[in-house]
Amino acid sequence: MNPIVDTWNLIVASLNLSVEIQNLNGESWNLNVDTRSLIVEVRNRSVDTRSLIVSSTVNEWRMRSASWVAMIFVLSGVGRVRGSENLPAVAQTGIFSQPLRLLFASGVFVEGGRDVLAA
Repeated sequence: MNPIVDTWNLIVASLNLSVEIQNLNGESWNLNVDTRSLIVEVRNRSVDTRSLIVSSTVNEWRMRSASWVAMIFVLSGVGRVRGSENLPAVAQTGIFSQPLRLLFASGVFVEGGRDVLAA
């Protein structure tokens, strides 16, 4: 299935993924890649979900933003960027070739991998 959703714009490129997402039609996907250190998880299946949990063996970040709109998941050529007017254009990235990248609708870009999460 194509993991494009109508309500999220989350770009992740990492060796480690475990993501469940749901679109406006109620369809959901479980995207799992067996990994070593990182879990990215979208909590709350409702369309109005605003909570993202990024967990590692060291810490857990909970990020909330009321401005997260029109978000999608991009997975190594399977998805493609669709966003809202407040999102900068971002090219697709290969899941096994880049560190963790998270793009939020607020325009904040967090890039890193194990080192950033462990800091």
